[in-house]
Amino acid sequence: MMSDTQRTAFKQLIKQACIELLELRCNTAQAAMQQAQDSANNEEKSSAGDKYETARAMGQSERDMNARQLHEAQKDLTFLNSLNPTILHNSVTTGSVISIGNTFLFIAIGLGPVKVGDISVMVVSYRSPLFEQMRNKTAGSTIIFQNKEQTISEVF
Repeated sequence: MMSDTQRTAFKQLIKQACIELLELRCNTAQAAMQQAQDSANNEEKSSAGDKYETARAMGQSERDMNARQLHEAQKDLTFLNSLNPTILHNSVTTGSVISIGNTFLFIAIGLGPVKVGDISVMVVSYRSPLFEQMRNKTAGSTIIFQNKEQTISEVF
């Protein structure tokens, strides 16, 4: 069992790890967008006009896909920044950390596992079926998790 100060610090570390991952995704998407745009712009017009047009269209398509990924990462980042890690919750809601056995879950966006020191935390979307099952549950409640009934140890 952690103290409230430890819980708050842990939540802040989780949020920071998520932000760093999303910023990396944003940077990667921006670089890929630029590369696709440069590739499309640098495609030389040849006597085979169809080849030129196809290459430009493929470059534009790739740029658009990366733009969508960037937009999603930026949206997730905005949402994540809106969460206040100093608020300790008694029941499962967006921004909660849940302990089930040796597993920690953070309810925010669907990022999957992030490392906080040597602890792996599963970052779960507030839109996921797992969250819907846990919504408003408190410590001591049981849920079906990893195909078996388990008890929520802590919510904060």
